[in-house]
Amino acid sequence: MSIQSELKRRQDMFNKARDITGESTVDIYKYISYYRQGVLKEPLPHLFVIADEFAELKQQEPEFMDELVSAARIGRSLGVHLILATQRPTGVVNDQIQANSKFKICLKVADAGDSKEMIRRSDAAEIKRPGQYYMLVGYNESFGGGQAAYAGSKYVEREKFEAKTDNAVDLLDGEGAVITTLRPTVAAKKSDKSELNAVLEQLIKTADALGKHAQRLWLEPLPERETFEQLQAKYGPMPTEGLTFALGEVDDPMRQRQFRYNVNLVETGNVMFYGMQTSGVGELVAAITFDLATRYSPQDFWFYGVDLGAGSIASLRSLPQCGGVCVAGEDERIENLFKLLERTVEERKQVVAQHRSIAAYNKRARKEGGQPLARIVVAFDNLASFRERYDKLYDRLITLTMDGPMCGVYCLMTGANANTAGMKLRQNCAMDVVMALSDASEATYILTNARQAPTPTNAGRGLINIGKEAFAFQGCSIAMDVEDEPGVVEHLTEWVKAHSADSAQPIPVLPQHVTARDMGALPKHTVPVGFSKQGVEPYFYNTTKYAYMLVVGEDSDMLGSYFRGMRETFIANGAQYRFIDDAGIMGISNDAWVLTTSEQAEAFVRSLPPKPLQAEYYVFTNMIKTLAGLSETGKSWLTDLLVNERTKHKVVMVAAIEAMRTKGYVEPWYNFFRQSGGGLWIGTGFGNQMIFQYGRTLPEYNQPAGPTDGFAAMRGQATSVRLVEAAVRDTGTSS
Repeated sequence: MSIQSELKRRQDMFNKARDITGESTVDIYKYISYYRQGVLKEPLPHLFVIADEFAELKQQEPEFMDELVSAARIGRSLGVHLILATQRPTGVVNDQIQANSKFKICLKVADAGDSKEMIRRSDAAEIKRPGQYYMLVGYNESFGGGQAAYAGSKYVEREKFEAKTDNAVDLLDGEGAVITTLRPTVAAKKSDKSELNAVLEQLIKTADALGKHAQRLWLEPLPERETFEQLQAKYGPMPTEGLTFALGEVDDPMRQRQFRYNVNLVETGNVMFYGMQTSGVGELVAAITFDLATRYSPQDFWFYGVDLGAGSIASLRSLPQCGGVCVAGEDERIENLFKLLERTVEERKQVVAQHRSIAAYNKRARKEGGQPLARIVVAFDNLASFRERYDKLYDRLITLTMDGPMCGVYCLMTGANANTAGMKLRQNCAMDVVMALSDASEATYILTNARQAPTPTNAGRGLINIGKEAFAFQGCSIAMDVEDEPGVVEHLTEWVKAHSADSAQPIPVLPQHVTARDMGALPKHTVPVGFSKQGVEPYFYNTTKYAYMLVVGEDSDMLGSYFRGMRETFIANGAQYRFIDDAGIMGISNDAWVLTTSEQAEAFVRSLPPKPLQAEYYVFTNMIKTLAGLSETGKSWLTDLLVNERTKHKVVMVAAIEAMRTKGYVEPWYNFFRQSGGGLWIGTGFGNQMIFQYGRTLPEYNQPAGPTDGFAAMRGQATSVRLVEAAVRDTGTSS
């Protein structure tokens, strides 16, 4: 391939020379002549390709040998010449070699057959003197013999150059035969070097001094392991546009170049990596993620992982940019990761609709001092295991890879073979990376031009398509030694934490006990409920349309637990509230805004509109008990206030009732609260109740529920929730 590249280079130079000189044709001799005249500026010397023992080369690499001979035939006019040497030419020198070899030189060979194979006669088999040879030019155009020079004599170094002269004295006998020869003593140093090596050393020194060296036909092989720092030292700083990582170093022998290959996920989208576990495919994805973390802060880049492989991705979980890595067995956490990603994509679709792209939004946010949206990378190592364990999530992964890229969410996935991903998922991946496969032929199925490049065998070595060509590359590593990688990751973690207080949004986890601290800020016109099990996030009942919320509990203990948590959430957010708890289910005694007696309830009811309102939230923890304790006037007043909406939606009214008391209960206030069609059910039995409406029945509606579990119903939709509860059960303090 390197020789073919050189041939193409020479052809291009000849074409340029033809344009410059005006010649109709240019060969190597014309080119050199014009170069010596100064017409052409770039030298182009003859190129000799020498293959010693080419019989062995032909046996081990027959295709390479054929290409070599073919290149010599094509390149003859380009100044490319081939010299082949072998001890036994019989059966090796085929018709193609014969046809393309004008000069055949044959020294002493073993038998007449070898001699005839070379020079069409047996003379070379009879040679007695070392170095003697016969040469055949063309097809019997010329034939002759000669003596090859011997360059293996010991080199004798002299102080200064002396022209060789024959000043020997011969002593002859009576018949003129030489008896002995005497020569004058020469001052010289003995040397162990041969004349050939001495000449080569001097040529090298002279070339170095003049700065003239032959142009190499091929570059050094790609290293077996290379770090990002080494690549940066070779090729300079990485670009920062979009979300760009260095895949590795690419070898392009046809163009005699090697280069760093950068991938911008904003332009490329999802990437699928194919390779056996021993191919280093998981390590490469981990290294790519590490590379992104070295150059993008937690404000700009988050990543998550599902590591079902050897644990390479999990080793990065300490980085601030990592929102979490799930491993085998963490089924709920993987489910929550998908919920987070799906919710993020849906939210960002609205951003894209308004600003055309995430990049445009971020540009505006930075200009106005706002918070940009971090790009998100999700790494899935061992996709086959993922499909086997989480088959129901596979379709959601297809949707994520389809919608994610335009919303700044990109997936890096690994699979052991070509069938791992499936056609639908493959269609959502704009780039394929092939590493060592158990069946090497699968590479051609994944990359159509894979035959153009050598099949990957070493760990970290792979193939990619660039344009319509396939190229081999060496993937980057976190460190030169695998044992050093944890230390490198730890150093980066400390550096990022020292330079940024930000971190990625963690994978949500449903708290065992939801408290006011978990609920966070209380949005306007909402009632705190707890955590949505579907979204694994705080859930608030929206009272924008209906400022009334009905709470139905399996028993009073469940209701009391929820209302204590609601009260703490109000306190944490500075909300003004009144709890009418004359049934005593909350167990709060020292809070002035928790009314615990019927007398307090009566006075409270008489303070309601048309008098000015004094709070944002009014909560009746047991409406049946409250009404029963009021006077007829107070009961009528409260019922009229609720049914006729005397509060004009200026406050939120929450009323609770035990589930066992709802059957046949037809009081006006109850029917009024039910008409909104929404509210909160606490405990078991949601699937059998007729109070709150929902679209379709789900299995979870009929499953046993804990004392802090329930369902929030709103506009025909039911959401499974874990209710907020008090952090510490106490008697309360005044707000």
